[in-house]
Amino acid sequence: MIALVNVTLIPLPEVQTPCPYLPGIRAQTERAIAVEFSESGINYLLKQGFRHFGRFLFRPRCLWCGKCVPVRIDASAYCFSRSDRRVLRKSERAGFEVSLERHPLPDPALFELYLRHKKRFPFPAEDEQENYDSFVDSFFAATPGAALLRIRDKERTVAVSHIDLVGDTCSAVYCYWDEEYAIYSPGRVAILHEVLLAKSRGMRYLCLGYLIEENRSMIYKKGYSPLQVSTRPGVWFDWLDAEGHCIAGAPEHPLFIVEDSLRESFLL
Repeated sequence: MIALVNVTLIPLPEVQTPCPYLPGIRAQTERAIAVEFSESGINYLLKQGFRHFGRFLFRPRCLWCGKCVPVRIDASAYCFSRSDRRVLRKSERAGFEVSLERHPLPDPALFELYLRHKKRFPFPAEDEQENYDSFVDSFFAATPGAALLRIRDKERTVAVSHIDLVGDTCSAVYCYWDEEYAIYSPGRVAILHEVLLAKSRGMRYLCLGYLIEENRSMIYKKGYSPLQVSTRPGVWFDWLDAEGHCIAGAPEHPLFIVEDSLRESFLL
């Protein structure tokens, strides 16, 4: 068991699997279960490059690759581009409403939306009830700081983004949307409203998870700036300036390398 910064973790064995993002590569994942959680603990783990679904935490630990790079928007310095404003106006003209739910409850209708959205990706089919249990555990586990950003068209849910509001960070955990509304760019609308939410709460960062430049489903995160990257656990630096240009002295294609696992670094 590992105790650190208001979090108690049970490390799980690291596993190697085929990489779900880059073909022909093996992926190694560091995993843990949170026994005790706190907002400050989640924020600390985010800055160490971890992500979480409910109480399940993970981060890539592929010393031979490093292409899953944690990124976060400097929301405090973010200026909405003409394109951003156009996307927001389009959703406003369509009559979309955006709400924040601080203690969301499991909803089978959201599960159905989640499943429809997952069909965009080549995941293997699983048992539906098992999927629903996993869905609830991942997104409705009542972890500290958990919230749900919902975009509605009247009574119909257009998009849902599960987020964490912890310390100086808003973290986008997972977003899914109705493909019938794709022309409104619902995923982008959600991110822009998360930037607005972070600004309104005095939070500096919007954490977007991992950027993978060679995966077209993950490269979109590079389109938001100013953007910071992490190359080592807890080590962050400015990467892209407000115009999206690589900052002088920063690596053009950064890598995230985890040399020591939490078990190796913190086991008591």
